[in-house]
Amino acid sequence: MIKKCQLSLSQIHPNFSSTVKKLGKIAGVEDINPHRFRHTFGTEVTRRGVDPLFGKELMGIKRDRIFQRYTKGVFKQAAAEAYLKAIGEEEGL
Repeated sequence: MIKKCQLSLSQIHPNFSSTVKKLGKIAGVEDINPHRFRHTFGTEVTRRGVDPLFGKELMGIKRDRIFQRYTKGVFKQAAAEAYLKAIGEEEGL
């Protein structure tokens, strides 16, 4: 069984947020913050076909509505690709 960490990132590394922002600036990534990683993880879990029940467990989320906030981009992209396929476009967005 996986134990969940009870510490926040700021408790583990007080300058974590500023470090992420500095690294983002160096890499040319704008508007980056540690919480963005959570959205990325939720998106990737969903995009790769992981059952939402497992995705919620991995992210420590109890409510479907909250999980959907983290994964809505996947469904928007899938809808756009389905539309393009339906009208005969070969390439996705």
